Amino acid sequence: MYKSSFIKCFFNFIRLTIWIGLAITIFLCVFLYFALEGELGSVFFRVVVIRSAIFSFGVGAISGAYLAFYTHNIRMEVLDDAIAFFRFKREYVYLPFESFVFASNVHKNYYESIIPVSTTRYLRVFLRYGGRGTDYRCHNFSRKTFESFMAHAKSAAIAYEQASGRLAPVQESENWIGASEVEGILKDGVLSFQVIKRNIGRYRYHKQVFWWLTIPFFIISVLVLAGTPSEHMAISIGFCISLFLFPIFMGAIPLIKYVRHTPERIELHSDRLVVDDESYYFSEVQQIRMTTIAHDAGAALPRIRKIHIVTEGYSRMFILGDTLDDRPDTKKRGKVLPKAFPEYGVLFSALAQMFQDKPDMFVPELG
Repeated sequence: MYKSSFIKCFFNFIRLTIWIGLAITIFLCVFLYFALEGELGSVFFRVVVIRSAIFSFGVGAISGAYLAFYTHNIRMEVLDDAIAFFRFKREYVYLPFESFVFASNVHKNYYESIIPVSTTRYLRVFLRYGGRGTDYRCHNFSRKTFESFMAHAKSAAIAYEQASGRLAPVQESENWIGASEVEGILKDGVLSFQVIKRNIGRYRYHKQVFWWLTIPFFIISVLVLAGTPSEHMAISIGFCISLFLFPIFMGAIPLIKYVRHTPERIELHSDRLVVDDESYYFSEVQQIRMTTIAHDAGAALPRIRKIHIVTEGYSRMFILGDTLDDRPDTKKRGKVLPKAFPEYGVLFSALAQMFQDKPDMFVPELG
């Protein structure tokens, strides 16, 4: 049984109370401003405003308590043949393994791909025989609880598949990777990969944004400084500096992120994963989380693919190309856009095969 975190519920209650209370207060103050226009300076008007604010935050507290401690306070149970969602004793979602398959979807909001704003965790559910995935939000789940739940759910789903005869036992399963897929990257039993960071779609995008903004802002700055009297030069300099904050935050900082977090060389050995000059032995690794192969492959903008390697004490994240690598050759101005890491699917399948009997060790993610 997996439950929402009480601390997260409490902070959610505070947040909802403030937002709902402020929204109602603003609405009532605007209404009172027009309704009591002749009483704006009177004691009566101030008393009415104060009472309206108290009423608004009271409604906000009641609404916030209902949402935080009931609607957003859930528990999830992994049964032998299904996953069930509960609010207190009431079951509101029942998802049998017979009809559905599951994946995790962790949606993180970042400001310009750098500053984390919020994290929302979902259980993404697909119809077994096709169909679009549906997200069920795991309200107020901590990262540790959500990861434990997904590992348990994956183990239970595999056990059900084997018991129902749909999936052969692990020791009898066939290899997931064919000889043609590893030709050229398999050397002496080691899978070797190269990642070209400058070919990541988002890397090229932010590089273009940086220059598109820098060049016109530089021209504007020169014109402004040339026409500014000496006594106002300090203000003009401050204005010009503020202009360059746009290309820095929208171009340079994301570029630095991709350069820092994208490796150039990856090797998969039988006992370790080597990323550039760092070796991660599987005996010491607690978990590997990796973006699924087909995640958003058809989206209008390429989505970044990541691998998180969690060991005792710290976690490392690496960027391994994007979903543009899965598409047919894309041409721009008559030239084929290069791909950063087209062998990503081979690495994903190799790790999934290696840890197919340890579902809590290798966790595919949709986001």
